Amino acid sequence: MGEMIASPQGRLELGRFLIKGLCDGYQGNYNPHYLTGLGSALWVANRCWKQASVVINAFFQYVDFLFDGLKSKD
Repeated sequence: MGEMIASPQGRLELGRFLIKGLCDGYQGNYNPHYLTGLGSALWVANRCWKQASVVINAFFQYVDFLFDGLKSKD
C-alpha cells in the first residue's frame, strides 16, 4: 500500500476504491459522517503522502468506521 500512497495515480485508485465501497454499501440511511470521513481520509492522503503510516492509519480508521456503520444498518 505504501507504493500506492507515494504515487498520485495510486492515491487516485485508493480514493476510487473508498468511494466505490461507500456507494456500494450505502442503502439510503444518510449519515453525513460517511462523507466527511471520506473527505478527511482523502485529504490526509493528499497532504501526508510522504508519511505512509499516517495515510494507512487514516484509511483503516475510515474503512472500519464506514463498514461497521453500514453493517449495523442491516
